[in-house]
Amino acid sequence: MWSNSEELFLLTDNLAGGKMQTMKRRLKFKLRQTLFSSELAEVQQYFESRQLTGLLEQDPSLLLKCTRAYLWSGLDSHTRVKAQLAFLDWFENKFKLPYTLAFYEPERVGVAKIQHNNTEFDVMLGPSRGLGPEGELMLTLHVNGTLLMRSSISVLPAHMLGLPGNGHALFLGCFQGVSNTKDLIKQATQALERTKPGFFLLNALQALAQAWGLVGIVGVADKKHAYANYFSLSKRISMSYDELWQQLGAIEQTAQGHWLMPLVWQPRPEHEVESKKRSALKRRNALRQQFTDTCLFGFQQLGAEHGSQLA
Repeated sequence: MWSNSEELFLLTDNLAGGKMQTMKRRLKFKLRQTLFSSELAEVQQYFESRQLTGLLEQDPSLLLKCTRAYLWSGLDSHTRVKAQLAFLDWFENKFKLPYTLAFYEPERVGVAKIQHNNTEFDVMLGPSRGLGPEGELMLTLHVNGTLLMRSSISVLPAHMLGLPGNGHALFLGCFQGVSNTKDLIKQATQALERTKPGFFLLNALQALAQAWGLVGIVGVADKKHAYANYFSLSKRISMSYDELWQQLGAIEQTAQGHWLMPLVWQPRPEHEVESKKRSALKRRNALRQQFTDTCLFGFQQLGAEHGSQLA
């Protein structure tokens, strides 16, 4: 563990951009350490009391989420702390301490794998790390071993997302492709019976929600995105999440303005398409059902080797 704020800064900063830029980031870092001292102390105390300090040693940035934009814009520092600790409470309660510690060690763990049209597709889950402001976990879709798409997610009490009732819901803070994969996306779309990979990533998220007993799936709105108020090129959002969620089946928004996603995938009925296209639709539906079932089984087995609770 670090012994002072300077050591923590060096552990969490890449020192990019030269001395001047590094100095600016260091000053901002020290200022945030002062402004959010009580919140930082609360988070550190939580990790220490839950025997989770090993996670901070692996990823010191876990301590700092309350000091920057987190999950969606408009959250104050106390609510950011509340949301982060609510996720950790839920995760440890479901999977128990041994698996929680083990889960954060590798970059990601395999959940599901299918082969179709001589193409291999993998679904993997891991800590969000580089996408930390947008969620606590990252679900990824790989094609023949190459990362194609990813979604940064978190699990929160339903009421924190503006949903009625008890239970927990899945929050999608990021859903995007990877740079320079245009040709790979075309290849994957062809292999997936002319279905865009994003629909399969959503199916994986729906399987996760079902396996974990979650009561809803909520996608971040354009104006609510964690980086909505950022203007730097590196943080600027170059896509419309409002349009994306509607393309993926969202038809209504929550009281907070986020998008309510379908919790369960419903295959398109064959009678809705021309008779000459029904065989192709049947193949697509069968493939998506196989993919969803495989993901569901994988999420149900996650953590079983550590004796965790499986819903």
